[in-house]
Amino acid sequence: MRSLLHRSFALVLAALLSASCAGQPAGEGAASPPATTASSPAATASSLAGTASSPPTMAPPRPGVVLMYEPKTVDETVAVVKLVRDDLEIRPVIEQADAEAVQAIRAYQAALVGLKAPEGGRGVRLTKEAVEKLRKAAGAKVARYQGLIQQQRDRYEAFLQKYPDDWSQRHRYATFLADYHLNDEAAAEWRRVIEQAPTFPYAYNNLGTLYNHMGRDLEAILLYRKAIELYPDDADFHMNLAVNYSTHRAETSREFGWTLPVVFHECILSYQRARALRPKDPDIAYDLASQYVLAKFFGVKDIADEAIEAWKYYLTLDLTPTQRGVADRNEATLYLKQKNDPAAAQKLLEEALTLLPDDSTCKTLLKQAVAAQAKPAP
Repeated sequence: MRSLLHRSFALVLAALLSASCAGQPAGEGAASPPATTASSPAATASSLAGTASSPPTMAPPRPGVVLMYEPKTVDETVAVVKLVRDDLEIRPVIEQADAEAVQAIRAYQAALVGLKAPEGGRGVRLTKEAVEKLRKAAGAKVARYQGLIQQQRDRYEAFLQKYPDDWSQRHRYATFLADYHLNDEAAAEWRRVIEQAPTFPYAYNNLGTLYNHMGRDLEAILLYRKAIELYPDDADFHMNLAVNYSTHRAETSREFGWTLPVVFHECILSYQRARALRPKDPDIAYDLASQYVLAKFFGVKDIADEAIEAWKYYLTLDLTPTQRGVADRNEATLYLKQKNDPAAAQKLLEEALTLLPDDSTCKTLLKQAVAAQAKPAP
């Protein structure tokens, strides 16, 4: 799921520094940090906290919707700046510690395999003492990694004990916890953010993303819908909802009493809303066009024209040659398989092969398109 928020930590820090230096209310014009989710288990993963780029400038929120908590005092502003800076500085240290822990664990595991290997086997057999030394070294690396995470957690906890009303930093704390796979703790913090700031849309979106990772998909759908209700101008909200409608169509159908074709229609609408908000984003346009391939699983037929239109839109964007070739191939497949227009398919496939000269699927489809035109008319 997409869980990017609308500003980076660096922009938040700059906004806070700018506000405090200029004597303006802290937090003016600032927004929340990116919520990234690591892909592999802690202490055995090869990577942890991800990075996020900042989407375009946001539209103004609706009345009553909040995007940032404003510190009440100069001392609190200073404390926020320090907390954000500490978070920024410790993340690369944690990532390095994680990489070292993974390397140490692998060395220990390899030594264990060698220790159990039969005499005369390949590789160097280590003594039990040497293997034990590697085990302790791996344990020390893991402990350092965990200790660094706890160090930043302690900083967040101390800040929130002193400034319990600052739901924006609690939101950032939840993001930190989620990045390092402390899912239950992160979920608890985001629920507290929602209690404190029930009109802050990004807490709903990020908790929804976390719930997706935890297998709580229907709850995630309801959270994405709430985020959109509060702030319909973020494309990622609509993308998250669209993906969930598609991948959890049975649950969606039962929850809202929709037939599967209606679920498909709502899924496409969500993709289209995301594309309208970021019309030049090739990833969104590609996901929308690709969704039509799944129409048959929703019991939807005669959708080829819509799908072709979606691929034509995608091809108007700034794409790589490979992306263009794939789009030509996909559009050609629709002409050949669903529109019964092998001539149009042939033209597209020939274009695709200039971009993807080694693509076996294009070559197969082109043969089929040429053969279809050689058949005598019925």
